[in-house]
Amino acid sequence: MKNITFNFYHLIQQQKLAIFISTCLLVFAAVPTLAAAEENAITEINYTSLPGDQVQIRISLENLAAEPGSFTIDSPARIAFDFPNTKIKLANRSQNIGIGVARSIKTVEAGGRTRVVLNLSRLTTYTAIADGNDVIVTLGA
Repeated sequence: MKNITFNFYHLIQQQKLAIFISTCLLVFAAVPTLAAAEENAITEINYTSLPGDQVQIRISLENLAAEPGSFTIDSPARIAFDFPNTKIKLANRSQNIGIGVARSIKTVEAGGRTRVVLNLSRLTTYTAIADGNDVIVTLGA
């Protein structure tokens, strides 16, 4: 009787171990897929003048855009946007704008992220929203 109980207990432990190993394999197999899904690339940057001395900048990405982190610098006046897990696929990494307070746009890729820097004539208010595969920045909003 004691021997039967031991075999039953041993069988349950083997089943638990098999479930644990299967779960681990599924999780580790999904990690590269999740990382690949998060990768993105900036493919285009366009800008346009809006009424009231505003400027709209559209940053287009290959995949669904998330709202980037941002910060400002007073002198020289700049707004920087950080796009994690994003590469640059632009023909030119620098563009002159010359509309309203916007002077130029520069993009730099390092450390697994891309930074988009808006050089301004002076600091101004701005909004940044994710809209599908685009991030739309409005200066002077």
